[in-house]
Amino acid sequence: MNPNWEITPEKFLNRDELTRLLLRAEEIKTIGVARKRPQLIRDWMIIRTFIFTGLRRFEVAELHCGDFKIFGGNSHLVVRKGKGGKTRHVHLAKGFAADVRWYLKWKVERGEIQSPEDFFLRSERSPKYAPSGLYKRWKKYVPNHRLHDARHTAATVLYEATNNLRLVQKTLGHSSLTVTQVYADISPEHSIAGMNAMERLLGSLGRTKATSVATAIATG
Repeated sequence: MNPNWEITPEKFLNRDELTRLLLRAEEIKTIGVARKRPQLIRDWMIIRTFIFTGLRRFEVAELHCGDFKIFGGNSHLVVRKGKGGKTRHVHLAKGFAADVRWYLKWKVERGEIQSPEDFFLRSERSPKYAPSGLYKRWKKYVPNHRLHDARHTAATVLYEATNNLRLVQKTLGHSSLTVTQVYADISPEHSIAGMNAMERLLGSLGRTKATSVATAIATG
């Protein structure tokens, strides 16, 4: 990564955009189940997977059903061949793990899983998605953001929630913490909260000084 490269606000979904997308994902899943439209259910899982794992496009395309280990509080997925051919484990949040469990059961009922080696995401015509196919499905619902912006979004939200760069590095599979460091400086929520905290501090200092002056005048 270029050392001068920066993540600017247009490179990740803000809170409003992210909220609308996740709500839309739930809507299309509900419609997919009610109207028996498998593609909508797959689209729901595509959106959820990218947002809740931060995986790269090719990593998601290569996920197999057996790569998901759903063990209650220790649920995770195995990225067999990440960037540079490296393997890593990505832990799953409780809600997303429940979604994966439901989705795998749905695939079993449809006869889509004959082996743990079957691909996690498939298209209508193929047993797996090409990375370009995943990009097209994403753009259908998020026309103003690249698919890679989902990865940036996952990283920024994870850092905002934990303030743990090492965790973000491990989850995204960065080779160096220096690469991950860019996520420490781009959260607008953090910036706004910091400026508000500064304002409160300066305000309290001003009030303290005013009180001291008033007291001196009153007792002088």
